[in-house]
Amino acid sequence: MAFKIIWSPESIADLESIAAYISRDSETYAAMMIGRIVDRVELLATFPRSGPRLWRIAEGEIRRVVVDNYLVVYEVAAEAVHIAAVVHGARSLRKALRGRFK
Repeated sequence: MAFKIIWSPESIADLESIAAYISRDSETYAAMMIGRIVDRVELLATFPRSGPRLWRIAEGEIRRVVVDNYLVVYEVAAEAVHIAAVVHGARSLRKALRGRFK
């Protein structure tokens, strides 16, 4: 059974910020990086628990996968993977995730 991938508005904003930042130096590399992140996320539809668990919450579990210097943080629910954030590895994960989970 394939899980549905649901991007939060915040995670889409994260991707847009990453693309804008990288494209200041190279639009080509920005497009490649966003493509790599999206490709990795699409694998979660088939392998939702492939990333290590960060913590468990009442409704599901919070996991992450690494794509180059970025962490994709997501929640595995009954039949969906909710993408909560895409964060550069140098950033504080706790600060970046503040308010993104119930």
